[in-house]
Amino acid sequence: MLEESERILAISEKISQYQNKRRVPPETKAAVAELLKDNSYSFLQKRFGVCYKTLKSWEQEYSFAQTFIPLPEVKKNESVKLDLKLSRSINDTWSVEGNLSLRDWQRMVNLLEGIR
Repeated sequence: MLEESERILAISEKISQYQNKRRVPPETKAAVAELLKDNSYSFLQKRFGVCYKTLKSWEQEYSFAQTFIPLPEVKKNESVKLDLKLSRSINDTWSVEGNLSLRDWQRMVNLLEGIR
């Protein structure tokens, strides 16, 4: 992996190739957004010759911060309705179709192991 200064130089050269900064390719914008994790806006503004507003828009567009989305809780003894299709073929193989969580798949495998 390139060192930070080499990455900055390579990106600077790519940006300078474009007379109109609005035509900077998405992969270059994404690289600049990545640099914002470890560098200040003012440093990158001076280095790349782009304004704060442009850097901010690239950061918003190309930075993918993790967002926590809480899932609904299912109580331990609460039954959950699952739409499943359980099939057994002529050659004695089983198939299961449906939208299952990993835990539900583990339960299904245990069930099938008991049937076998």
